[in-house]
Amino acid sequence: MLGIAEEVIDEIGMPMPSKSKGRPRTYDWKQILAVLLCKGVSPFSDLERELRDGRYCKVAGRTPCDSELHYVYSKIPEDWLDKALELLDDKVTALYAKFGEFLNEFVIDGTGIACDTLVERVAALQKQLARETEDITILTRITTNTVRAVTSHTNKISALSASLE
Repeated sequence: MLGIAEEVIDEIGMPMPSKSKGRPRTYDWKQILAVLLCKGVSPFSDLERELRDGRYCKVAGRTPCDSELHYVYSKIPEDWLDKALELLDDKVTALYAKFGEFLNEFVIDGTGIACDTLVERVAALQKQLARETEDITILTRITTNTVRAVTSHTNKISALSASLE
């Protein structure tokens, strides 16, 4: 799957320009991006452990740490990530199509992440401060176990329905 992810990156281009100033990058960001496209919902610490146990992304016997993986992930533009996930899912689905299985079964999973900022909300006609949350919804194809789309949570499913077409 990492090879397919690298093909996707070659096809749509790198989301960030190569570095011309400062200290050179230790790791190949194309390989890190491929890993991040395939990571699914695994925590960065688990991903670091998997890279350490494997041979991918190694430079002089070392692999990127979880903070390096998170840093690269934070630099990916949202529109590039959406396009890359959709193309990766299309390519993996095309590989699975030869087995004759029904591939259009999806699962939607949502999670809320508490933020440090407080927002003002009205509850029972009184203003209250509440911790802001970031709600995320992930659309995953069951058969291939590939993430098709990641969106900010809304109460409507319409935001994900475009990804199913």
